[in-house]
Amino acid sequence: MLACSSCLAKKLTTPAEDHYVQTRAIASRCGDDCSPELREDLEAMTAQACLIDAIVKGEDGSSCEGAE
Repeated sequence: MLACSSCLAKKLTTPAEDHYVQTRAIASRCGDDCSPELREDLEAMTAQACLIDAIVKGEDGSSCEGAE
């Protein structure tokens, strides 16, 4: 598991969580209006944002969907 120093983690917690929430919302709204390629990219971006959020929180990220 990758860990951030506590000082850096405290500064990144809110931006990382915001990025994850926003990316997840964009991906969920894409639906059938988006091309399969764009949906795939958004899903990958959401998984990456979830992992960043988990790292900052000191979690392992195993619950992040699509983050194999």
